[in-house]
Amino acid sequence: MTSQFIDQGEGPAIIFVHGLPGQAKDFSPLIDVLASDFRCIAYNRGGYGHAYGKPGIAHGVAELFDLLDEFELKEVSVAGWSYGGHIAMAAAAAQPDRISSLILMGSAGPTFRWPGSTADALLFKTPLGLPLFRLLHRFGPQAFRPQLNDAYGKVAPEDLIQDFWNLMSDKSTVGHWISEGKIWQPETAPAKGVEQSTLIIHGEADTRVPAQIALELARLIPNSTLKLLPNAGHWPFASHTQIVASEIKTFLQTKLPKVASLA
Repeated sequence: MTSQFIDQGEGPAIIFVHGLPGQAKDFSPLIDVLASDFRCIAYNRGGYGHAYGKPGIAHGVAELFDLLDEFELKEVSVAGWSYGGHIAMAAAAAQPDRISSLILMGSAGPTFRWPGSTADALLFKTPLGLPLFRLLHRFGPQAFRPQLNDAYGKVAPEDLIQDFWNLMSDKSTVGHWISEGKIWQPETAPAKGVEQSTLIIHGEADTRVPAQIALELARLIPNSTLKLLPNAGHWPFASHTQIVASEIKTFLQTKLPKVASLA
């Protein structure tokens, strides 16, 4: 497989799976903290900023296992963000012997209704969505600030906005994003099939994937730990990096099931 990736740190491996859209770089703030204790690997899923990739969860799962083979990793923790959480759950259910634990951050789940908003419905379910997005893109990075501020939960950093604009400047990436959004069915996420210890981290102010989805995931995954972050949006690992890193370190060191709120 051809991939752009981050491979940083030493120790037990954590694989990071980005969302819809996204890229390996999204996880850089979190990886910078975790790399002192873990080997952190994040990759651009096929179709995002590099080689062609087939859309869909099944392909995302196959790609994840290809990555494990490429890095000769036999047992890892997988951290999935948003759409990437669906991939992580599907991979964990498919080959539980290769995935020791899960970390779901702002993750969608089987009770998440897609499209999640009127804007999503316009973008992914009508022929007008793609031309309108490309028109908006022509106005530069700041054209996306209102939407990214809302998703971030507060004023989004300039580098996050620039990174998003740069990623979406590639026409093939945008096309792949639209293709994935058109066929995604979150209700197929196999939460009940996840046997691994699972840490669920979710922002209480998440407007992209409401916190209720995290509560449902905690109910459906038997061996789960739920951490709700007050005032955090859809990027908790970027907006609340130290808290998220601390929770991940504690979880991977103990893997004791519990449900708690940080409120």
